[in-house]
Amino acid sequence: MLIVFLPLTPSAVVSYVQSSNALHILHSGEAPIAELPRDSGELVAIIPWSVLSWHPVTLPPGNQNRINPVLMGLLEDHLLEEASNLHFALAPNSPVHKGGKTQVAVCAKTWLREALAPFESQGLTPQRLVPELCPAPSASEQQLHWMGSPEHPSIVWSNDTSVLSLPRQSHQWPSLGYEPEQPPTHCYAEPALLSLANALVPTCQIQTSAQRGLLACHNGWDLAQGEWEQSTRLRGWRQLQQTWQSFIYGDQWRATRWALVLILMIQIIGLNAWAWHINQQREAQLQILKRALNESFPAVKVIVEPLLQMRGELARLQQSKGIEKNDDLDVMLSTVGQYLSPGATPTAIRFENGQLHLEGLDGPTLQKLSQVNWAQYHYEWRQESQKAILSATVQP
Repeated sequence: MLIVFLPLTPSAVVSYVQSSNALHILHSGEAPIAELPRDSGELVAIIPWSVLSWHPVTLPPGNQNRINPVLMGLLEDHLLEEASNLHFALAPNSPVHKGGKTQVAVCAKTWLREALAPFESQGLTPQRLVPELCPAPSASEQQLHWMGSPEHPSIVWSNDTSVLSLPRQSHQWPSLGYEPEQPPTHCYAEPALLSLANALVPTCQIQTSAQRGLLACHNGWDLAQGEWEQSTRLRGWRQLQQTWQSFIYGDQWRATRWALVLILMIQIIGLNAWAWHINQQREAQLQILKRALNESFPAVKVIVEPLLQMRGELARLQQSKGIEKNDDLDVMLSTVGQYLSPGATPTAIRFENGQLHLEGLDGPTLQKLSQVNWAQYHYEWRQESQKAILSATVQP
């Protein structure tokens, strides 16, 4: 994954974060857009918090096909610019079909086009547009961020309805709804501002801009809507990738991953044990055949394939004693003759490699022969159109 921070003003050099699993930072820094890594997978663009405004709305039901005009009408009295010049993005899982309360992120279309143009000119099209900060999921999960430099710090409060910039003088915060006596559960400061932040909120933790960008990729928001909307297929593939990465690297799936590894190991051990058991049985049967061959035909000194060698020795013994075999032509003809009706004579007979080919038999005769239990004679019967084939099988 490659995360790029869209600059407030067009620039050829941008900050970026590279991650192999969307959870840990591999590289971070600044680079010209033309020199950004091209083999990092998904490209995510971070929209600065300062260019976004947030608005709660109540959507009417059944307006999923004309959501932009609906949002313009709902927010017209709350916007400082013409609604047609603004880009609207609905919160994830907004009730666009049945209607209901949700939030809308708004930014200027012109700014967004100009910010993305340098990337698109280099053949880089972000798959997601993610807000750097967004409203907290609930009042108990509010966040306070200290970012920038000690000379010009930005103090940003993410509450459950909006993202607000707080003045540096903390005594002014209550007028904006923030109570310093009840600080948010989560407070983060960039390294240069940690001491300043801890003077007001002692529980602040260090969070670099790169870490903030990586976390933003998991806030659920995607402003690639309307003019910047991706295809349904691409969105589905991206969701599949995110789910897979979450399963492979997410802490919440750790127990499941260990369970799957354990199940796989048990399966492998079980298969190996079963294979060993089968091999032992096969080896035991092979030893029995070897002993039988040695006892029956002591002249055989070298045993490689005991079953085939025993069949060969039996065939030679039968031949030397004049014993008829079931694959002899006269034996096969005699057996077939038992079931031929008077006058039913094949027009052609061919014998080859223990197979008797009969041609020219009529339909009723072929049907009668197909119903014979040939297995009792160690034969196999099959029929191909008007031709029948009787094959000798190996006797046990």
